[in-house]
Amino acid sequence: NLHNDNFCDSPYYIPNIIWAFNPQDNLPWTKQDGWKIPVNQPPTISNLGQYKSDSATPINESNITTEDIVIFKATLNDPDNDQIKLQIELKEYNQPFDGQNLLENGFVNSGSEAVVSRQSLVDSQYHWRARAVDDKGNTSQWREFGTTGNVDFEVKLVPLYTQVRSLYPSDNETKSWFDLDYADGNSSCGRSISQCGCVITSVIMVARYYDVIETQGKDVNPKEINEWLKNEPGGYINGDVNWIAAAKYTNWRIKYEKTDNFTNNYVLLDAYLNNTQPIIAKEKAGRGGINSQHFLVIDNKLASTYGVKDPAWYNTVKLNEITNNINKVRGYDNGFDGLRIYKKGDGIAQAAITFALGSPAELLITDSQGRRLGKDQNDIEYNEIPNAWYFEDGFDDHTGEISPTQKRNKLIQILEPLDGKYQLQVIGTGEDSYSLSSNFYDTQGNVSSQQFQSETAIDYIAQYNLSFDSVNSADTTIELFDETPPEAEISFNSNTQQLEIKGIDNTTVNPAVSVSKTDKQAIYQIQDEAKNTTKLFFEKLKQGGKEIKAEIEKLQYNNDPAIELPKTELKFEWSLNRDGTIKELNQRIKTNGKFDIKAKYNHQKDETEIKIKLPGQEEQKQTFSGIKIIKLITKSGVLSFDF
Repeated sequence: NLHNDNFCDSPYYIPNIIWAFNPQDNLPWTKQDGWKIPVNQPPTISNLGQYKSDSATPINESNITTEDIVIFKATLNDPDNDQIKLQIELKEYNQPFDGQNLLENGFVNSGSEAVVSRQSLVDSQYHWRARAVDDKGNTSQWREFGTTGNVDFEVKLVPLYTQVRSLYPSDNETKSWFDLDYADGNSSCGRSISQCGCVITSVIMVARYYDVIETQGKDVNPKEINEWLKNEPGGYINGDVNWIAAAKYTNWRIKYEKTDNFTNNYVLLDAYLNNTQPIIAKEKAGRGGINSQHFLVIDNKLASTYGVKDPAWYNTVKLNEITNNINKVRGYDNGFDGLRIYKKGDGIAQAAITFALGSPAELLITDSQGRRLGKDQNDIEYNEIPNAWYFEDGFDDHTGEISPTQKRNKLIQILEPLDGKYQLQVIGTGEDSYSLSSNFYDTQGNVSSQQFQSETAIDYIAQYNLSFDSVNSADTTIELFDETPPEAEISFNSNTQQLEIKGIDNTTVNPAVSVSKTDKQAIYQIQDEAKNTTKLFFEKLKQGGKEIKAEIEKLQYNNDPAIELPKTELKFEWSLNRDGTIKELNQRIKTNGKFDIKAKYNHQKDETEIKIKLPGQEEQKQTFSGIKIIKLITKSGVLSFDF
């Protein structure tokens, strides 16, 4: 190669050979030993990766995946441009590699990415290695994923449990609980666990994920938690699950961590899922075209959606599915309407305060430092107390047999609250009865509970004073605060044709009224929820035929001295039509030196004429259509009238 151009510059002479009278080659070789058949080279492998089921979300080395499927990928090359396939040896971490039970894909072109998947993995730690094999049988060296000797990934599954009868976890197991009475069997969502058990079943899935498979000496499942919550003070609150009580059920091996009320708070959800914490999500009615509020578990973050475990629509795998009721799949529009978050517990009891209100009202609590949580009478919401949340809960019958309720419980949760004084207000936004449930958890795992039943109306504010003790819940006290006794309203009831005594109070909508009578006296007592009393002493009270005569002597608030009243007389006379309705009605209320008011109803004219005589003034007359009832009213010991 005199010219350094990779071509021979002179022929090769073959000694002692006569070859067509020219013993030399006429075509020089372009490389040394070019007549030899080249040896086939082995393939190479690079870019090993492990991914979730969407084949796009990587599983970082040593991380946990909550799916039972893992996708393996690698880039394969062959210097001879042969077809190549990927082989994977996957073993549980405590098992050595032995070249057996390999996973592989079909042959692909050199330079391609090869993909192999493995499904039905069980909870365990795993390691794996890979190699490339060409269509001539040549193999690359084995290459282990990540750092040699490390755990490559861990499978930790949220087990699917259902509130309905299904195969999850088995037909026999779900058969044992799906038709049991949920709570007291009379919730707004229905009677059974099948209808109402989405929260308790979701809690069970999270608990079992954290290895809580037995508690209270029994298996952890929807049947057992339902029975336990029934017997636990404050376990169920107006049909809703007490999230703190559910943690206590596990002996605090899971603990409640946070409530989030925001719709589609993906940032918060991702943070917890990246920390391998499955989350219970609230799904409002209307999502996926289903008119029922529901709870489920979100356990896995994928590239464009999330993996779920749904206790009712149990074939729902991802949050962005399309609803298919026949196949037990519900779509959730890839979103959610709040999060309820548990964490792995340490077995140490969790101090907490919870309130639940079933009513047209709001709650506002203020701690000893003046920090507020809840809504005030101006509909302004406050979130000033740390580790505390004010939110609305509830769920519906997923079958649609019972229409969704319009009434949802309002809840307050405070985790690790300060000891000391709190003030709670129930602020009426409508007129109805209310039920207030309170539960106080101490650091020993004890709970004290108290229930209040009353009525509310727009702008009514009932104030409760709380003294919280985190060490001993028995020393925690709560009581309605009200030092103002009720007032009285006295009138004729045209329906019952009886004298009617009603209470009017600043916090109690309908104070209790009781009466004690002797031959000479009748005493009516009005008592509000704070035990304040007002007593009316009637010197005369006579009712006979179609006439009532009464005379009030004095009035007493609580245990204060009785107030002597000016002579006050009430008189009512009436006649009836054949159908029992009022035909004629004469009413008179007279307080000496104060007023004299008369009212006369005429059935034929269907009108009431009222005459009012005040000291030193001319008599006034007013006419009203229909029956108009005049009333005697007390106000701080003074008598007045109204109609």
